Amino acid sequence: MSYHFAIQRILEQSPHCSILVEMFVTDIHPCFPILDPTTLRQSLSNPESDSQVSPALLCCSYAPALTFWKTNPVLSKERQPDQRFIWNLANEALFSELRLCPSIHTIAAILFNVGGRPSTLSFNNTGQLGFAVSIAFSMGLNRDPSAWDIPEEEKNLRKMVWWALLIHDTWTSFSCGTPPRIQAYQNTLSPPDLKSLSMIEPPKQCNAEIYTALFSLTEILSYYLDVTQRSHKSSSDTVLLENRVDAWSESTTGRTRRIILRGLEMDTPGASNLRLAFLSVQFLHCRISLEVSRAVVDEISCDQFRHEYFAGRRAAEDIIVYLQELSSQQLQCFWMPELSSTFCFVTSFLFRGAIEWELAWSEPSENSALSLLRTLINTLRTHKQDNDWDIGDNCLEQFSELLYSGNVLDMSIGFGDIDFDELAILLADDGPQETTMFPFASDS
Repeated sequence: MSYHFAIQRILEQSPHCSILVEMFVTDIHPCFPILDPTTLRQSLSNPESDSQVSPALLCCSYAPALTFWKTNPVLSKERQPDQRFIWNLANEALFSELRLCPSIHTIAAILFNVGGRPSTLSFNNTGQLGFAVSIAFSMGLNRDPSAWDIPEEEKNLRKMVWWALLIHDTWTSFSCGTPPRIQAYQNTLSPPDLKSLSMIEPPKQCNAEIYTALFSLTEILSYYLDVTQRSHKSSSDTVLLENRVDAWSESTTGRTRRIILRGLEMDTPGASNLRLAFLSVQFLHCRISLEVSRAVVDEISCDQFRHEYFAGRRAAEDIIVYLQELSSQQLQCFWMPELSSTFCFVTSFLFRGAIEWELAWSEPSENSALSLLRTLINTLRTHKQDNDWDIGDNCLEQFSELLYSGNVLDMSIGFGDIDFDELAILLADDGPQETTMFPFASDS
C-alpha cells in the first residue's frame, strides 16, 4: 500500500476527516496559497480518484493539517491521530518521490512540508529546500511563463509554486543564517498581485492582500540578508536600510497598513503572521544598525551607540508586547515556522544587552533588557501551556535552562543580584555558542 493510502486509512478512522480537509483548504491554505483550491480539495477528499496531484503532495498536505485538529469544535472531541507517525509517512513518500520522479508537485509537497508545523527538524527542512530550488531551476520556474503556449492552469501553478519557494527560501535564510539560494537576478517573474492571485476563492480575497504584502516584505528582507552577508559594513548601509523600511511601510494601504503599523484587524487570516514578520524585519534592521555603529565607534558609552542600542531594545519590546496581546484564536491561526527564530534572536539580543552593556551603564528601569527577557520567556511558556503554541519551542529549548541556571528568570531577584560569573561558566561549557547568543559578534 502506498504512503498516501496508508495515511488516508488512518484518517478515515475518524468520522470527521472531511472536516479536517475542508478546514485546511478553506482556512489555512489560502493564507499561503500554492495550489488551486478546487483541485486540492478534490484530491484530499478522494485520493483514489484519477488525480494528477502526486502522492507525496497528498501526504504532505494531511500531516500539517493535523496541527489545527484541536481548533475545530467538532474535531477537538475526537481522538487525534498520531501526528508524528503521519509526518514520518509523509517524509518517506516525499523522499521516495524525490529519488524516482520529482515534478512540480514534488516542489509543492516540499513547501507544504517545510511550512508545516510543528517544525522540529530545521536542518532537514533546509536540505529539502535545496532539493526544491534545484528542481525549480531545472524546470525553469524562475522564468515568466505568461507568453508561453501552455494552459493557464499550468501557468498559475508555476507562478504560485515559485513565489512560495522564494518566500520560504528567504525566510529560511533569515532563520538559519545561511545565504539565500535564490538571488534576485535569477528571477524574471513579476511579484504577485491581486489579479494574479485570482485563483484564490472570492470569499478569501483578503488573504490575497495579506499574501502580496508578505511577498513584498520578503523582498525587503532579501536586501537585509544581503547586507548581513557582506564582509564590510559602512554607515551608508544604515541609511539605505532606513529608506527601504520607510518606503515599504509607507507604500502599504488599507487593511494591510492597519495590520502592520497599528496591529488592527488582527482576526484577518494571515494577519498575525504578517505582523510578526514585519516586526522581525524591523528588529533585524536595528541589529544591523547597532553593529554598524560598533564598527564606527569603539566606545560603547558614546551617544551614537546608546541610541542604536535603545532603538533595538524598543524593537524587541514591540515584538514582546505584540506576543502578549495575541489571543487564543490568533495563536491557533497560520504561522510560518521560520518566525520561531525571531524569539531566539530577541532573547540573545536582550541577554547580551543585559550582561554586556546595561550592566556597565548601571541604568536599571522597568523596561530594561532583563525585564523584557523575563516577560518574553514567561509569555512563550504561557502560550505553550495554554494553547500548545509551538512557534516558541525553539527559544524555550535553547535558553530556558541557561536563564534558569543563572536565576535570570526569578522575578524576586534584582539585576545586581544575578550571578553573572556562573552564567559565564555556563556559556563557556554547556551554553549556546557565541554565534547563537551574540549574533554579529564576529563581525564587530
